[in-house]
Amino acid sequence: MTRSVAASFAVLPLLLLACTGTTPPANQPGDVPSADAPAAGASSTADAEQIKRGEASLKSGDFQAARDTFQGIVDKNPSNARALHYLGVSLENLGDKAGAEKHYRLALEKAPELADAALNLSAMLIESGKSDDAILVLRAAIGKSPRDPGLRANLGHALADKKDNDGAAKEYKASLASADDPQVRLALASVLAAAGKKDLATAELEKIAAKADKRELLATIGDAFGRLGAFAQCAGAFDKAIALQPAAELHVQRGLCRHELKDEAGAKDDYDKAIKLDGSYAPAWYYLGMYWRGAGKTAEALKAFEKCKQLKPDSPHGKKAAERISELKKAK
Repeated sequence: MTRSVAASFAVLPLLLLACTGTTPPANQPGDVPSADAPAAGASSTADAEQIKRGEASLKSGDFQAARDTFQGIVDKNPSNARALHYLGVSLENLGDKAGAEKHYRLALEKAPELADAALNLSAMLIESGKSDDAILVLRAAIGKSPRDPGLRANLGHALADKKDNDGAAKEYKASLASADDPQVRLALASVLAAAGKKDLATAELEKIAAKADKRELLATIGDAFGRLGAFAQCAGAFDKAIALQPAAELHVQRGLCRHELKDEAGAKDDYDKAIKLDGSYAPAWYYLGMYWRGAGKTAEALKAFEKCKQLKPDSPHGKKAAERISELKKAK
């Protein structure tokens, strides 16, 4: 089973890698290592069978049963690092962060090479604002497993949290050298952008866009391109996302990219399509109003702004629409 934690940085939301397996994960919920994977510190066939049983409970989401199973193993064999680690996973999922941290650390004491425990512990530390502690854990683990992509990525996240963009970029590149993960490449683009290296950040996003086939990822890439001022690439990413499944929000975002490219007709077409898909999507009405205002069509602009305000009066777009209405009425 894996866990991801959002952490906001200069451009993009990043993911902290955490896992319960012996190999850095593809970061998908529900993943657990093979039932045949060795259990560090296991002293008997009975322990190995219990490990398998506990893994099954983790995979099914029965964390209480998993906790009971791994606690039983640890009670009999306090040196079983795999059981200590899995007990930490179980406790973390049950909301006992302190207990989870304790058992992740115990697992690493018994088996310093257990990268999974370092991954989970570091993710939890970064999430709780303890990046300095996470860096210490990760550097020790990387000393044992220098090519582990998850460890290098998490160290990148911790360093980015400390505003060490160059150090973070180095770690992300090391992670990508072992495994080409689009989330890690997004993180690399983020720190490059934060360091003012927009051309390099754009190049990393282009690598992801060339392979991306998921609508959510394409939308994230499109938004990132837009933040970097790469509006042609922004529109292209949203082209692919919309081709997979149209949505009002996607059309509005592509419309904004087209507006920046001075393609006003294309922008209006997107706003119209957004409204056709979801007439209650207030931002589409707001940007349609902005189009009409730019075209000098006051009546049409007022109508669109009024609709936006009516739909979401207290939203940012609703408040902006109210301001535009006031401005247009004063200008009459």
